Formats: sequence, C-alpha cells, structure tokens
Amino acid sequence: MQYVSFNICNKCNLRRNLFWLKKIIKELQGFKEELKKFDSIEVKEKDIEILENAIEELELYKWAFLGLKYAYLDSIGYEVENEAFK
Repeated sequence: MQYVSFNICNKCNLRRNLFWLKKIIKELQGFKEELKKFDSIEVKEKDIEILENAIEELELYKWAFLGLKYAYLDSIGYEVENEAFK
C-alpha cells in the first residue's frame, strides 16, 4: 500500500469539493421535490427515480470526500471528533 501525503493545496481541494457536492445534492433534492408537484405526463416516475439515483451516488461521493478529509486530519495529528470516522 502506497502512502499518499496531502499538502495544504489538497486540503483546500477536498474542502472545496465537499462544499460543491453538498450544494449540488441540496439543489437536486429541491428539484426532485418540485418535479413531484407536477401532475403531467411529461414528468414520469422514471424521471424522479433517475434523480433519486443521482442524489444517492452524490451522497456516496460526499462520504468518500469526508473520509479523505478525516484521513488527512488524522495524518497530521488532528484529533478527529466525529465518532463515525474513528
């Protein structure tokens, strides 16, 4: 297993990617709720299902970035306070 060291730039990239992932997920969830309000043939269950799948996938990416963030913090000796990542 190869050790990967993170520098300050990578830390900023992780934080920025996490920020945008959270923002995109929130927007997609809002869009999904708006789609549910329409009673037209154009909006089908399949459309909502596709959005839900996209949201689920982005949530997985979000957790992956959180894992990287906490791994970085742990590697520099920062005490990780989130029980899920201990």
